[in-house]
Amino acid sequence: MANRTTGLGVPPTGRVPIPALEGGFTSQILLTTTIGRSTLGDIAIDDIELQEDDCSAEAAPTAYNCDFETGYGMWIQADDDDFNWVLGSGASDSAGTGPGADHTLGNQAGYYTYIEASFVQPGNVAKLTSSLLDNGAETAYCMEFWYQMYGIHLGELTVYRQLLSDSSPQAIWSETEPKGPQWNPAQITMNGTEQYILTFEAVRGAEFMGDIALDDISFTPGECGTPSICDFENGDCGFTQDPSNAVQWQRMTTASTSSEVVPPYDSSYRTINGNYMFANMTNLESQTDMAVMESGAFPVSSQTSMCLQIWYYMTNSEALNLEVYQKGVVSQSSIKLREIGGIPLAEEWHVIEVTATASDDFVIVISVSSLQYPAVAGLAIDDFSLLSGECLSLGTCSFETGFCTWKNEENLDDFEWQLIQGRTPSDGTGPPYDHTLGESWGIYAYMEASSHAQFETAILKSPDLIASSPYCVGFWYYMSGETVDRLLVQTLKPFDTVGSTVMAIFRDQGEAWRHMLVSSISF
Repeated sequence: MANRTTGLGVPPTGRVPIPALEGGFTSQILLTTTIGRSTLGDIAIDDIELQEDDCSAEAAPTAYNCDFETGYGMWIQADDDDFNWVLGSGASDSAGTGPGADHTLGNQAGYYTYIEASFVQPGNVAKLTSSLLDNGAETAYCMEFWYQMYGIHLGELTVYRQLLSDSSPQAIWSETEPKGPQWNPAQITMNGTEQYILTFEAVRGAEFMGDIALDDISFTPGECGTPSICDFENGDCGFTQDPSNAVQWQRMTTASTSSEVVPPYDSSYRTINGNYMFANMTNLESQTDMAVMESGAFPVSSQTSMCLQIWYYMTNSEALNLEVYQKGVVSQSSIKLREIGGIPLAEEWHVIEVTATASDDFVIVISVSSLQYPAVAGLAIDDFSLLSGECLSLGTCSFETGFCTWKNEENLDDFEWQLIQGRTPSDGTGPPYDHTLGESWGIYAYMEASSHAQFETAILKSPDLIASSPYCVGFWYYMSGETVDRLLVQTLKPFDTVGSTVMAIFRDQGEAWRHMLVSSISF
């Protein structure tokens, strides 16, 4: 495709609202062109349509609400790119990448838009763009959308905004790492009164397993509320702090510092370039030296119970005290949801999960203080979420929205468990669908045996469990293939490097999901 540009980014179709003409008996509309720096600058006009009508509603952001069930609505494929976004429904042809269902309907009948990475080159770009948008009398609009970035060869998804007065678009949101097969929410506030253009740009990754998908773009008047899910990759998500605190939280990456008390990587992407919030608690002088940050307000709706999840990393945990509170916006009264302090924890990412119940709007307060003076210590926070409904029992997970409170082992294995929907990439092994939904768009965890050596291991690790009482674990498993080896259930005590096996399953178990119940697990 030839690279053609529309300059400011204005698509070659669409109507432009003209304010009421004043100041004379007659007025005229002018279309004025300017010669560029060379002869390669022709500009053409055709099919002018002029009506005595107020078409400003067509420039309102809400005109661009789109669920892709009947096409692209007002969104337009850009000309200054390499290939197009395409409409899709159900699963893509490539296993291990792309959606299995849309977000709107949640099934194979619903539509979404995506880039098909199989037939284009690495670095190729696809753009979906708006015409000029006008906030009108509103001071802001909140744009929300759902996206899926799933595959081992992903490129990048970026949202650009270009004001009418700007010479080039500005990136206002971006994701570059795999997020799993589930749909993920995002929101961006569009402030100001100046007209602007929005563009969704997807970049093809190194290989074909890199489809990127969009669904359910919507605009609502007013600024976006506090996001219910935050990985800190595109900002601090409305968290604020008192500048008088002895220690200030910083949004940062491991790659950006030489400090010895930061985590080796973030929780979301497990890379040195992933962002998290960090408080350096080194060399403090008293217990009053604290780092406190407060979320934006969460409104209470008909669902008064919400499940709070926070991932944290403590360097020198015995020297730190972490407290999480729920504070009423009106009442200002606080409820302590969780406290972790003075206990030895392995230096890895851990999770807090607790149900918050509220009768009025509230904020979440995260506070960390030092228990030893001086000490070399630090605390990182990542992957904050607050979702409707009570938390399930700790460790329960269907994998439909991610790994829940489970995680890949960080030190004791050779490769990672993955999330997938539908069949696995390898023929002759693996399930064709998940157990939860029994559908090709259902999500499950699996280990991919391809490209790994015999006897290499992948370990999926539960959250920290209190060792005072026995536990019972039940799960469904699928073990089919000529060279399947073993699946072990093990317990691991703090700082141990080898797990104790309590149950083992060996060899090919047939092409079926089977249930296993392991009772009376004790530590």
